[in-house]
Amino acid sequence: MNVSNLLINWIGWSGITYNKMFILRNLEGGWEAWFQADFCAYLSTVPGLEFMREATYPGNYGRADLRLRDSQLEVYCEFKCLYALANMEKMYNAIQEDITRLSSTPSACARLMLCWCETGTVLHAQLLADGFSVYATILDPVGANNFECLGIGF
Repeated sequence: MNVSNLLINWIGWSGITYNKMFILRNLEGGWEAWFQADFCAYLSTVPGLEFMREATYPGNYGRADLRLRDSQLEVYCEFKCLYALANMEKMYNAIQEDITRLSSTPSACARLMLCWCETGTVLHAQLLADGFSVYATILDPVGANNFECLGIGF
């Protein structure tokens, strides 16, 4: 299982564009719930892949936003989706809280923190500086600010 490929294939499957992302990012209260639901709709079309939203970590160490499982790997994912009205410092702190939980959860399974944000933002720059990698990109047709899904694994 390659989570980056799943995200890239979701972009094509969903028909998501930069312009639609720009609208979503302006929704008051954010768009994480929409992303999770739409991503899971795509995942339901992937043969051999099981998924569960709000899955309990092994050993009952809280809940993950999403669990993915195939014949070779089990991955627990946490998501954050930056929206225009978000306080960047609060968003970064919430990401750090998820990272602390992910990194301290005793488990043999893979754990992954994934964050959708715009390039050119302070949050994007900080996450890259913290060691996050680009998992998927939705290109801005005029080349200004793309939307990227940044991830870091544990």
